[in-house]
Amino acid sequence: MLDSDRAVTPRDNTTMLESERARIKHVLERLGLRDIVSIEYPEATRRPLDLVARYEDVNVLIRITDRVSSRRKDFAELKRATEVLDTSSLVIAKYLNREELIDGILYTRDKIGIVSYKTLYNLVRGSKVCIYERNGLFYVKIDGMKLRELRERRGLSLSQLAQKVGVSIKALYEYEQGKIDMSVEVAERFLEVFGEEFELVLEDVNIFIERIGRSSRTVSASEPRVVDRDNHKHKLVVEAIKHGLEAEAFDLMPSDIVLRYGDARWFLTLISDENLQSVVVKCRETAKLAEAFKGRAIAVLVDNKARDRAEIRDEIEKYLELYNYSEINNIIREVQNAPKR
Repeated sequence: MLDSDRAVTPRDNTTMLESERARIKHVLERLGLRDIVSIEYPEATRRPLDLVARYEDVNVLIRITDRVSSRRKDFAELKRATEVLDTSSLVIAKYLNREELIDGILYTRDKIGIVSYKTLYNLVRGSKVCIYERNGLFYVKIDGMKLRELRERRGLSLSQLAQKVGVSIKALYEYEQGKIDMSVEVAERFLEVFGEEFELVLEDVNIFIERIGRSSRTVSASEPRVVDRDNHKHKLVVEAIKHGLEAEAFDLMPSDIVLRYGDARWFLTLISDENLQSVVVKCRETAKLAEAFKGRAIAVLVDNKARDRAEIRDEIEKYLELYNYSEINNIIREVQNAPKR
């Protein structure tokens, strides 16, 4: 069997993704993103987060994968992290669910942006993204003022142009006021009327911060996501929400819990009697994540065995402040009293 015909194993796929991640970091730097941080926990192909990068004044959570599924747990955790951190997220992939991504289009799911690898690479070469997808439909963003100026230069009234392109006068007025975006089908009819001049009306879609549509989040600040009722994470989240904090629990992130109160962001890693090497990596990555958001990272010891193991405590304190689980209320008060940035 030739190498090119060889079946791709999970290990091969992981190696290819790691190579792609290194290339993408370089591309992001060329596109103006800075302070790029790699998140290396958990060591699994289905983790929610690979990079955190700074775009202008916004942190962007970046996931690099072969296939993204909006129904999978890693995507759900990325969505919750985006919400509790009040930031932006971008997934770079080849497939969305079972469909291959079309190059040059920003897909959106629950306010998370999704683009193909080629879309990202083409931005470096000077290409632009002008189309976004939402709920299976495709749209363009337009500059309403430029559309109005173009119409007036051609000597067309609202009713005349509306009739030519087959839209209502109300819809055309709302395009010109910038109140609604335009479907690709309607944009093609405008292109037939105005020719290449219409391309000047189209606005670029910023894949890093443009998020069209509403999140489908159903959990309110006073109604925490239900996990095991005896779970330490659930109890801590419930207590934090009782005191007016925003809180989310995670299974696939280095931080087990993220707390937010105003501008304050705290990243908590819960430590039990686990494998020491795994604990150290988890704490290190939590510290990196907190630093990227100018937040505070702490470790919470949740059982007596962990508290009694000196080697665990020593390794944890290289990266994180250490608390006992009994100090939950003290942690919450500290979050509430954190100085405003």
